[in-house]
Amino acid sequence: MMQKIILFLYLLLLPTLLFCEDFSRAMQTKLSTRGEKIANIYCDKEKLQLITLNKDKEKITKSIKNACPDLDKDELLSLEIYISRQNATHPREKTLGTIPKDAKCPTCGMIVSLYPKWAAEMKFGDRSIFFDGVKDMMRYYLQRADFVYERKNITQMRVQDFYTLEPLDATKAFYVIGSNVRGPMGNEFIPFYSYKGAKTFLQDHHARSIIKFEDITPKMIKNMQKVHLK
Repeated sequence: MMQKIILFLYLLLLPTLLFCEDFSRAMQTKLSTRGEKIANIYCDKEKLQLITLNKDKEKITKSIKNACPDLDKDELLSLEIYISRQNATHPREKTLGTIPKDAKCPTCGMIVSLYPKWAAEMKFGDRSIFFDGVKDMMRYYLQRADFVYERKNITQMRVQDFYTLEPLDATKAFYVIGSNVRGPMGNEFIPFYSYKGAKTFLQDHHARSIIKFEDITPKMIKNMQKVHLK
């Protein structure tokens, strides 16, 4: 009951509080966490991805209602705070860089620019290939019977830390598997710069384990795909 009263008061003061530095950080964190859960369950992922690139509050609110219909005021509040915090802490410039709008994942054919926060990159000298997630990049890298290329010509493989979106060497990242967070193609290898970040995510999202790049195998990838297909 008390929580509903507090939420009601925040709703009344939302225009002033939502982007105010004096707004309780603890409450922001709590509502943002709730907003993330709502986003994962009720929202159109493609539309929501575009909202996070928009910093205009009025447009964010309008777009949320389009991407996540039939939410009550409390849920909309949580989503607005979640998205505004994403904008503040995860600016687009911190992603892998400019992903061509027409770039297609060579593994599944999906348009990668629709999901910039999940994107991974494989470089061959000055040429880059983008993937809509780590799983599809590793399919391309490991399943050579399906994707023929000269592995020795790869000069770099990059992924993004899930929390900060900081690009990092794919071979040095920590990956969480078996979580309740889904990427554009379902179950994913979710990358982190540090083991601490990976462990926090594992605990928060009921994941199975943390692995390294060298632990990823074709069999593991196929098992993840089977789960998604079910």
